[in-house]
Amino acid sequence: WSELFTKEERRMVAVSVACWWAMVVGLSTVGIKFGFWFLSKYYLIPYLIYCLWLLVVTFLHHTEPGAVWYNTKHWNYVKGNLQSIDRRYGFLEYFHHDIGTHVVHHLFPAIPHYHLREANRALKPHLGDLHRSSDKNPVFAFAESYDAWRKSFIIPDETDIFVIPDRTAKPGKAQ
Repeated sequence: WSELFTKEERRMVAVSVACWWAMVVGLSTVGIKFGFWFLSKYYLIPYLIYCLWLLVVTFLHHTEPGAVWYNTKHWNYVKGNLQSIDRRYGFLEYFHHDIGTHVVHHLFPAIPHYHLREANRALKPHLGDLHRSSDKNPVFAFAESYDAWRKSFIIPDETDIFVIPDRTAKPGKAQ
């Protein structure tokens, strides 16, 4: 047993590893019995699409031109979480439980998904200009945010506060 885990955590780690192996054995069995194409079509491809969508949504909620990155000296829970961005995903909101109300989700993670919109409406007036939201189409917002990230993915260690640049910024190190 690794000393990385407490005595109480070791049981949970063992259960987690056992579940991982059960999944490997189960997927291998399905692949052997029904073939790799069957496994890909009904598990691997949908899983990869889900993971890609989760990655895109997470990226969109945390990367936006104008959002601020703080180093340890300047960061605190509220300032950091107020840099997340609310977005709308149209009919897809229903499928990911109103996670478009991301600012309130970050500030109060214990609020259940079915109360996020209500909590967001109640919180917005109190936050005023501190509440960040975007009405941009997620496809265009992704292109803009990716472009901004590409231009600023290296933030020098001595940077205290960094603002993610907009499309007019030149590529390279953070400024």
